[in-house]
Amino acid sequence: MVVEGQRLGRQLGAPTANIALIGDGGLERGVFAARVDGPGLSHAAARAYVGSRPTVDGSRTVLEVHVLDWSGDLYGAELTVCLGEKVRDEATLPSLEALRERIAENLARVRAHFAGPGA
Repeated sequence: MVVEGQRLGRQLGAPTANIALIGDGGLERGVFAARVDGPGLSHAAARAYVGSRPTVDGSRTVLEVHVLDWSGDLYGAELTVCLGEKVRDEATLPSLEALRERIAENLARVRAHFAGPGA
């Protein structure tokens, strides 16, 4: 279920759908290429992040999904997220500007993943 977040992803150039997790969700932490299904989305390409957001607050484990080349409102929607190739491990960065740059790099790597053979 997509829940309200801090809307920080919008400020960093990658708006995210925040997925409610119970506990840590048992998921590996990091950034992943992913596929998302839900209202208006059918196996859509996405960047997914699983972790505690150590650069921002680090208080709880979250799943955040940025659907590539899509905009809209998913609040309250149920999404199915299938994690694929891991792009990088979770990391603490020194500033929000460094985080913005890392997110842009991650998005480029995820786009390359989906543009490659067999994508």
